[in-house]
Amino acid sequence: MFGILAACQPVAEITQEPSNAYLTKASAEQRLTGGTSKVTVRAYREGADGKRGEEIIGAKCKLVSDDLAADAVTPQEVIVPRFKQRAEFEDRGVPSALVVSCKYGDLSGVSQVTAVPKSTTVMTGAGIAGALVSIAASAALATSTPWIYEGAVAVVMTDG
Repeated sequence: MFGILAACQPVAEITQEPSNAYLTKASAEQRLTGGTSKVTVRAYREGADGKRGEEIIGAKCKLVSDDLAADAVTPQEVIVPRFKQRAEFEDRGVPSALVVSCKYGDLSGVSQVTAVPKSTTVMTGAGIAGALVSIAASAALATSTPWIYEGAVAVVMTDG
């Protein structure tokens, strides 16, 4: 029972305004959709069992990719741009992972957030013809939906 309670630690409330990511390459601007999403950055001490332990409030973090950079102080949201997914872009325009490096006193840690395409769904229950139409539509959408960074990144911090 105590193990279950320890695994369900409360998360700290985010009290500060979101940070904004900025472009580090002017050439990336042509790949932006104009939309944004949010990534929540949190830092945790490494627990005695090697897993995530107590949350750290106030760790200073840098988020860096090939195209973006941002600063955050945990816990904080970071507003990041969405990128176009197009056949004419190398690797369909997928942006590189955001590497998140945090420091807090003698503690440090690194994690990353990868961009994913906005999800598409396939309709079922419409027979073979309906499934084929649905698959074709999903494939077309998959090449036009944006790449997004979203969700949360948990940086587990250790001494050193």
